[in-house]
Parts: sequence; C-alpha cells; structure tokens
Amino acid sequence: MGVAALTGEVALCQMSIDKNDNAFTFHTRAASGCGPGPGRKAVAWDRTTGALYVHDFTTSNLIDETQMDKNGDYILAIEITTDRSVVAVDVIRFRDGDAGIHRVVTGPANGYLGDGHSTPGSGVLINEDAGITGWEIRSLASPDTAQNLMQVLRSDGTRNWRYNGHITINHADERYFLAELWVAPVPAPSDLQPWEQEIVAVATDGTWIKRLAHHHSAIELNPDGSHVYDDEPRVSTSYDGKYAMFTSNYDSLGRDVYVLRLPTICN
Repeated sequence: MGVAALTGEVALCQMSIDKNDNAFTFHTRAASGCGPGPGRKAVAWDRTTGALYVHDFTTSNLIDETQMDKNGDYILAIEITTDRSVVAVDVIRFRDGDAGIHRVVTGPANGYLGDGHSTPGSGVLINEDAGITGWEIRSLASPDTAQNLMQVLRSDGTRNWRYNGHITINHADERYFLAELWVAPVPAPSDLQPWEQEIVAVATDGTWIKRLAHHHSAIELNPDGSHVYDDEPRVSTSYDGKYAMFTSNYDSLGRDVYVLRLPTICN
C-alpha cells in the first residue's frame, strides 16, 4: 500500500465514509462498471492530509465490497471468487502501509467472516455469524476472534438456517445495532418462525435484544431461483437514534418507505 494517484480507466465502487467525514474508502474495478468483474484496488482518502492510499491486491480474487470503520482507521475489503464465494476479509490499517494489512481467511474458526452481511462500528465489526446463525462482534485490532451476540433459533430450539438479513449501526450511538430478518420466498403465515420477517435491536455488549416490528416484506424469487433484491427491507437508523427506515412491499400490496419510531431502550 502506498500514497499515490489513480490512473487508467477504472470505475469507483462501494463508497463508505467515517463518522467524522474525514476519511472515505472505495474500490476500483474495470471501467465497464461495478458489476461482476476483476477487482483491482482498495482505496482510502484522508481529508486531513489530502493523501490517497492505494492497496493493490496480490491475489486473483474479486473485491465484493469495501467498508470504512467509523473512526476512519480501517478499510475492510471482502475478497470473493468468480462464483461469489467469500475467500477472505482484508482488515487494513491503511495509514500504516503494508504493515497494517491483516488478512482473515474465512472459515469456521472466525464465524465465516465475510460470508454474510456486516457493518463496521468504531474500531469494531458486527457481522452475520454464518457458523452458528446470528450475529457477532469483533475488534478490528484482533479480527480473528469474535463474541457471539445472538443466535436465531426455530421455535423448537434448533438453529434457523433459512433466514437472511442486513444490519445497521448508528454512527453516534453504538450501544446497539438494528437487524432485519427475512426468508425468501416469504413463508405462509402458519410457517413463520420467531424472528422471521422482523426488525430487531441488539445490544453490542450482548446484554439485551428487542423485537421491534414486522416489516411485511414479501420477498419473492426470480426465475433463476435468486431472490428479488428490491424486495429486501434494508433497514437503516437515523443519526439521532430515534427512527429506523426501511422499504417494504407490504405483503405484495405495493412498495413504499416506512419509518419506525424506536423505543426508549434504543436512545
């Protein structure tokens, strides 16, 4: 990694900024766009110094996405293969050059880091625990180990492997994060399990979980068997921690944006 200028025909993809609007990151791909294609570089810009930091990947893997932690110290770059299987997550202290690169190869020992949705906080990462279901938190200073915060179980106590979800954390209040859970295709009401098609709040110290609302997103399948991406709720939280926003087609009645007032336990 070095301080450099970008040259050549490239597309800038997946931008992410820290909570102080001081540093942001993106990754570059071929100029044809941000869809499937060869991942090239992970890039960060430091507003204070005006420096551009460029990390060249030495493997042939693609870059699925890059994220910036909320303190603006780390880049998180997810490496995938051409069939979109996650290989590793590069945790990069970008101001430290090559000495700041820590590559975490995904696997059962680290909850299959990267093989699911994640959101960075200030020096921490919250990610889907694809090893046992649920979510976990880890320090970016020692990203190989994590603490499981919750598990998603069926009503009979067994692990629920069919759910998907996104998570979001408030830049200003990292005591909790929000998670949405959904199943595709949407189950019949009689087949819904606890937590499915819901939005929940989870304490980042693992002390509480609050079920907030049903999002009523009827997520259907495309002809090729993949789910309809636009049907996902993709919940996000306001900076003051008072509201959550998500999209929903509300049981296939029509897509709209919904605002959820968060309870006092979340603010």
